[in-house]
Amino acid sequence: MTIAAILFDYGGTITKRGSESISGVLASIYGIGEEEAESNIWKPFCSLQRGEMTEEEFCSIIKGDFGNDPRCSVQNLFSRQKQCLEPDAGMMKIVRNLQSKGYVTALLSNTIRYHADLHRSRGDFDQFHPIILSCEVSMRKPESRIYRLACRKMGKRPEECVFIDDKAELLPPAKELGVNVILFETPGKLMKALARLGVSL
Repeated sequence: MTIAAILFDYGGTITKRGSESISGVLASIYGIGEEEAESNIWKPFCSLQRGEMTEEEFCSIIKGDFGNDPRCSVQNLFSRQKQCLEPDAGMMKIVRNLQSKGYVTALLSNTIRYHADLHRSRGDFDQFHPIILSCEVSMRKPESRIYRLACRKMGKRPEECVFIDDKAELLPPAKELGVNVILFETPGKLMKALARLGVSL
């Protein structure tokens, strides 16, 4: 079946990599290992990404677990991912090229409202439609229902879609639905992978 829609992850795929993680920030604040911090925040952070709590509520939970440190604030935790919030010029060129060829270019991202609001205010999402954000649809990758939702919003059958993500563990549920999947590594490798699927660039 001919490919008609390209579904992109955002952080680490459209954007640059290498920013400090939230668990890394917490580890530095509380003097603990990053793995310990990550294991403690995983469940509340998933809830935050689903929009089930606010960033302020998330910080309150963290303070309850680790201690009431003033450095554990919304601004301090969520503004230090600036590098991963910057769209990569090479990737945006690929997106524009796909649009010029008539492909649907959509976005599927696990994110929080703090970052979603920042992206929208800067116009970072303007090149994508539809936009499916975990914090706005109360579900997150790798839940299979979010991939089904993405296909419905794009108005395409799974076999007509390609999903691109830099995290390998987020690809299998989409593939099981019949979506073509690509593990993102570099823009150059992505272009070759799309070409192998018959996508014109």
